[in-house]
Amino acid sequence: LKRQKKKKKKKERKIPCWLSRLRTGVNLQYKNRKRHLKRTKLGL
Repeated sequence: LKRQKKKKKKKERKIPCWLSRLRTGVNLQYKNRKRHLKRTKLGL
């Protein structure tokens, strides 16, 4: 549980809760970037 909380804090630092609520588009862009990084890693 402690590890999960730490991970959540890191995510909050990158995208604050208020920012994600204000701009859902930015949040989606970030998610897409993460997906893209995973794909490139698998490709390499």
